[in-house]
Amino acid sequence: MQKAQGHIYIIDDDHSMRRALDRSLSSYGYTVSTFEGFNEFLKDPQVLSPSILLLDMRMPRITGIEIQSKLDRLKINIPIIFISGESTKEQIIKGLKAGAIDFLLKPFAFDKLLESISIAMLEAEKRIRDKKSYETSLIKFKELTPREIEVAKLVAKGLMNIEIGELLDISDATVKVHKARVFEKMLVNSPVALSQLLQDIDINQ
Repeated sequence: MQKAQGHIYIIDDDHSMRRALDRSLSSYGYTVSTFEGFNEFLKDPQVLSPSILLLDMRMPRITGIEIQSKLDRLKINIPIIFISGESTKEQIIKGLKAGAIDFLLKPFAFDKLLESISIAMLEAEKRIRDKKSYETSLIKFKELTPREIEVAKLVAKGLMNIEIGELLDISDATVKVHKARVFEKMLVNSPVALSQLLQDIDINQ
């Protein structure tokens, strides 16, 4: 049987649960790091990739929802699977709405956990690809000249060459040259694709 790949972080104040999950998931092929609380997790030197987080909902000093919110503010973009012995419907809904992959109530079947982990790992890999794509696109955008940036933003808004020329006080031919260079540098071939790319890298159009 092919070993599973990926790293799993576990935050749970229940020692026996951490140990059981560590043994089971490690035997299946995953690498695992366990933590009794959130502060311990933050001391870990790096987030391995691809990785996911199994997060207990109810702990003595902090809830899983609060940790999820803190991770978001810290820009730690890791897929979360909540595990809980007792949670309210409101907590479950709030966690899922905030982007959690799944919510498993203890005791849960190991097969169900593996299924959720598999889905979460695919999401983790997607986020890695998206991050690399974002960084590449941002680098390309920064290579544009100030004039090319002006043209790019107007093209992305759907303006025609003649309209762009009038706004920037340049000729239609010059607009075409800048537009062609923008498309070449940003590796796009249409205004729609350019607009989507600028939205993806959060450039104010």
